[in-house]
Amino acid sequence: MKLADAYERLQWGAPLSFERAALGGENDAPTFPRGIGTSVHMLIELYLDIHRSRTSQFGRPYFLVRCLSSGQGRELRDWLSRIHHRLDLDVDLDRVRFSPTSGGTERIRGEIWYSWAIFCDHSVKEEDTVGADRNVGPYGLIRRLEPDNSRIRPFWRAYDRDDRYIGALTDNGKSDLMDTATCPITLGGTRPTTYPAAFLGTDVSVRLRKAFAR
Repeated sequence: MKLADAYERLQWGAPLSFERAALGGENDAPTFPRGIGTSVHMLIELYLDIHRSRTSQFGRPYFLVRCLSSGQGRELRDWLSRIHHRLDLDVDLDRVRFSPTSGGTERIRGEIWYSWAIFCDHSVKEEDTVGADRNVGPYGLIRRLEPDNSRIRPFWRAYDRDDRYIGALTDNGKSDLMDTATCPITLGGTRPTTYPAAFLGTDVSVRLRKAFAR
């Protein structure tokens, strides 16, 4: 399922309009969930990634969502259940774990997590000095970056999850995007690697692997 198809089925308008309204401004979608826009978008992409990974070489992996607290984790899980109820894809929600930043790392220590299966609520990024800004509008849709060496300075071509071209970023723009991203981002090249949206610390084992098959 394409991202636009998912938003249409959820009656939330176009993804770009949704992202523009995520900060509580312009509202094109009649059922737009006020106050949780960026988080809900992250959960929809998570849901579609879980569905996509079911046929990958990795089997059915576990997915991780970093959040601020257990209470927030319950709220996000409730939203994920609502998304599942409306989209009704072949997705096992029991394979999603919500890990609070306070003490949550202890519970996942020693486990192997694929980098493309680690998501992060924006409220966690807000607590970081680097990731205080939100990726909204077209930036909130970027899931893949490909190097563009056709210019004097190096640039990155940005695409959404459905391989639609969004625009070009400088090296600084790429770094800013990855600092604030709440969904994993794939860096292209001869061996594409997906980087996690959340930093788990050096004491938690994370397996950096090529992005799963599309």
